[in-house]
Amino acid sequence: MKYKNIDSAIHNFGQSFMSLMNFVNADYVFEDVYRLVRVPPHELTINFSTGEVSPAGKHPARLLLSVQDYKEKLPNHLERHQINPGAVENVRLVHRLTPKGHETAMAATDDRGKEHSIQVKLPW
Repeated sequence: MKYKNIDSAIHNFGQSFMSLMNFVNADYVFEDVYRLVRVPPHELTINFSTGEVSPAGKHPARLLLSVQDYKEKLPNHLERHQINPGAVENVRLVHRLTPKGHETAMAATDDRGKEHSIQVKLPW
């Protein structure tokens, strides 16, 4: 188990979720994320450990399908980074719209109680 790999693992996971590779039902999932943060509170949180999306409400089916798919892929992703999936919980993506533009961050908590947080730089 390599705790030092958690930051890079969650970064890669978040970048994959927000990338052009995440194409479901004839559109990009990040487009749904961008649309949802245009209205207050201008922030969307996706917990890949639980599959919850907040704020609660009616979310596009494409987004929910993708979140479920990524939730199922998370344990294998962590294992490929030499991380015990049981040692990481509350893996979440936070995307917000700020006066300077869009921001994406990934966060997780390990089994020692340490909070990991990393900014995800997107090319757009």
